[in-house]
Amino acid sequence: EQLNPSWSEHQVLSFLEQQIRDLKLSFNEDYNARLEEDEEKKRWIEGKRFEREEQLNQETVVERIISLSHPHLRDYVIQRRIDYGVAQRYCKEVHYSLRGKQYYAIAFMNVTGGMEARNKLNKRCIGKKGISVIYPQGTPQKHCCVFEGFFDMLTYASIEAWMPGIDICVEMTCDFFVLNGVGEVRSLLPYLKEYDSIHCYLDNDDAGRTATKTIVKAYPDAAVDESHKYKGYNDLNDCLVGIT
Repeated sequence: EQLNPSWSEHQVLSFLEQQIRDLKLSFNEDYNARLEEDEEKKRWIEGKRFEREEQLNQETVVERIISLSHPHLRDYVIQRRIDYGVAQRYCKEVHYSLRGKQYYAIAFMNVTGGMEARNKLNKRCIGKKGISVIYPQGTPQKHCCVFEGFFDMLTYASIEAWMPGIDICVEMTCDFFVLNGVGEVRSLLPYLKEYDSIHCYLDNDDAGRTATKTIVKAYPDAAVDESHKYKGYNDLNDCLVGIT
């Protein structure tokens, strides 16, 4: 009644109800506008990243791919608490030139024929981006684990081989899928349809949680979020480094 002394109680309630609707509409419009703006920024950043990778790939000459053996790369693997034998089993060593300079890195191949190239100072993709599919037993199993980056997969394999008491790995034998970037989650989904269980070991950040939700939504009866096993750490490798 303080709004307008002449209004009846019904008029006051009607006014407040209309205000609530108007404010909610305004809030929703503002919120949706912010979401669209954030998505536009993400698309712009992703576009620029793609342009940069394309430019680098055009200027990159892969000279040779060999077994992982360089002592500096070995030291980097060990620094990350990865078993070197595990790294040698799943990774290669790439030597390439870029703008007249020579480089070498750990190479992790993907299904497109491209590779993730990593050393202590640099992280990039050579060739086309794509997921990686690993069958540790040589043939597909009925269970699988999904990782965001290949160092997390190497971490899992190292724990499985040498530290089963940590209770991070699952009991069954699993195939490994590596996204090599959360942007590849949609291309991963068709590979997962034959599995009885899908164990998601993605990063404990917004992007990782969103990717996990996408997988769980696609396969609600099979997918399991395992990120609680390294709660307090950004990813599985950070957890291993932190506890060893």
